Amino acid sequence: MPIPPDQRRLIEACLRGDQEAWRRLWEEQRPHVARILAACHRHKRPVDIEDLCQELFTLLWEDRGRILGNFQGRCSLASYLGVVAVRRASRLPASRPSSPFPPDLQDSAPSILESLDQAERIQAVRQTLSELAPRELLLVQLVHLKGLSPGRAAGLLKLRPGHARVILHRARERLGALLSKKGVFPP
Repeated sequence: MPIPPDQRRLIEACLRGDQEAWRRLWEEQRPHVARILAACHRHKRPVDIEDLCQELFTLLWEDRGRILGNFQGRCSLASYLGVVAVRRASRLPASRPSSPFPPDLQDSAPSILESLDQAERIQAVRQTLSELAPRELLLVQLVHLKGLSPGRAAGLLKLRPGHARVILHRARERLGALLSKKGVFPP
């Protein structure tokens, strides 16, 4: 799938370091990235999701040649950034470097204790994921880590879309119950 010309120009301008292009990328893509992060991190407050978005876009700015430069147009830019967001959310640094975004888009860095708490939660989620049935785990990974729609994931797994949504719903409920039982997240 070729990259639409307007997105190609935007990406090229961002790769050259054009501040206005970065602002446009932020404004166009932040809502989608925030929705994906919110779906993956339901326990987080909206402020925390905004923090994760800010950290992701800061990382994109600083490492633009490797991350944004790797976008090949095999999916939409929004999908690509969503997958990058999910993959990077658990590996973002505890403190933020200086940002190219205006001060009204910046927040303070999380404390060391918050970072340690988040790392412990991520480890608990990974461990709890391994307790899911193989089909549940695969659906959760395809939908929440790869950014596929439940219908598309169902097609890949040769399941009826409705059946896949039921399995995914039950997997989410089971994950929530297991994590609450372990005291990782509030019930």
